[in-house]
Amino acid sequence: MLRRARLDRARAMLENPHNAGRSILSIALECGFAEASAMNRAFRQHYGAKPSELRWRP
Repeated sequence: MLRRARLDRARAMLENPHNAGRSILSIALECGFAEASAMNRAFRQHYGAKPSELRWRP
């Protein structure tokens, strides 16, 4: 439940154009992950994609 909430928040932040300049690490840390690689693994397991693949792009 907590992991799902963290993943949902991270995905929302990654898809938000206001966070386009932020690193994946800073988003991972803000969402409660200890490191970017932990978020990457959880992201791939849950969404079937890497965080960088779901990130907002103009």
